[in-house]
Amino acid sequence: MLGILAGANQKDIDSHLEMGKKFLAAGQLADALSHYHAAVDLDPENYLTYFRRATVFLAIGKSKSALPDLEKVLQIKPDFHSVCSLLLYLYCLLTRCIGTAFIQIFCGSSPQQIKFFCIERFLNLKYNLVHANSLQ
Repeated sequence: MLGILAGANQKDIDSHLEMGKKFLAAGQLADALSHYHAAVDLDPENYLTYFRRATVFLAIGKSKSALPDLEKVLQIKPDFHSVCSLLLYLYCLLTRCIGTAFIQIFCGSSPQQIKFFCIERFLNLKYNLVHANSLQ
């Protein structure tokens, strides 16, 4: 695999992913996160490593930490539509516009429309977060 760093092998990556999954199932979220960090470091082009790490961030209530991982998932695998919907949900949650956005989603929007809406909202959120940080 081209995304795998020199010296790492698929067995190491798979081991970290499996351990992360086991720790997650056992509710040991810090340990799961540690293994998912290692998996991302070893194979930064594997969208599943980012997705799994993002799920742990969400489980521990760190939605803002999950956003960059979910964005990376879409960069690597643009047709992962459930990630787009999750990003949209997080954007709505963080900006408190949940009702309006979900009305649009559930009123027959195509996956492509949802994706564009999601990306637009995510970029707006990212801009607003950067702008807010610069004001502090």
